Formats: sequence, structure tokens, C-alpha cells
Amino acid sequence: MNNLKNKKNLSLIFLVLTIFILTIVIYIINDKISNYKNEVLADYYKLAELEKEKNIFDTYKKILIKGSNESIRIKKYILSNNRKEVLLLINEFEEYTKKFGLTENNISPIVSVATRENALISKYNAEDLVINIGVTGNEKTIEEFINILNNLPMISYIEKINIRFDNISKKNIANITLIIYQKNEIK
Repeated sequence: MNNLKNKKNLSLIFLVLTIFILTIVIYIINDKISNYKNEVLADYYKLAELEKEKNIFDTYKKILIKGSNESIRIKKYILSNNRKEVLLLINEFEEYTKKFGLTENNISPIVSVATRENALISKYNAEDLVINIGVTGNEKTIEEFINILNNLPMISYIEKINIRFDNISKKNIANITLIIYQKNEIK
């Protein structure tokens, strides 16, 4: 009887040990699989980043090839030295701001227009055209106007935006500095 009890205890210990060892083995295998999945996922993201960088380099390479469609498009989006284009652009801004009520008393939103030297683009015989714009209106129309400026069909960027709420007029006032690359006049 004692011998039978010892065999049962021994069998129970063996069963518990077997379950414990199997649990450890399953845990180790699961950990290895999880690590492998994380490594594969990290490699996938690195590959996606490298692919994106390769596409950017390919685009730059196309732009640098003289006469390529991309370089022609870049040149087209820099304003010509014809001042008529600048006046047309300013007129478009004025018409838009009047249409959507972003001006007060039909005052021009264009505060100033000036050029400035830019060492980065001077090698392309171009300079910055700095247009300071002042508009007044509700938050939504000012935001829409800023989106239009962000999506101009020329090489440009918004250098500075200052928006404040005027308690007297109960409207938002935005002062925007828009930079457009413009070709220098040939001397």
C-alpha cells in the first residue's frame, strides 16, 4: 500500500514536472515567435522608409536632369520677371478677400510687396518676393484663405502667420507673410 502511494506521488510529481517543462517550452517558443514578428515588422517599416527615400531621390534626380518634365515644371512655377504676373496675383488675392468678406471697408489686404535676396535660390537667378497680407474675418474663412495660399500653383510658402482676436470688431485679424520665388530681371 505504501509502495502504491509512493508510485502515485511519483507519478503526480512526474506529471507536474512534465506540465511545468511544457509550459516553459511553450513560453520560450511564444517569446521567440513574438520577437521574430517584431523584428520582421521593424524590417518592414525600415524597408518602407527606404523605399520612400528612394522615390524622393529618384524625383530629385529627375529634377536635376536639365530639360526633364520635372525641371520644366519647377521652372514654370517660379514667377517670371514679368511684373504683370505679380499684379495679377495681387488682384486675385484682393478679389478673393472681397468676395469672402476678409477685408474691411474694401481696403486692400496687401500690406506690402517687396523682394529680398535669397542665397539658396540666387544661383537660379531668382529671389524671394515677400507679400505681407492682412485679412479680417471669422476663423473658418481665414483658414480657407490660408489653405489657398498653401496650395498656390507656384513655388511658395507661408513664412509667418499672426492671428489675433480683436475684441472691438469681434473678428479675427490675420497678418500673413507669403514668400514666392521670383526670377530676377535680366540686366
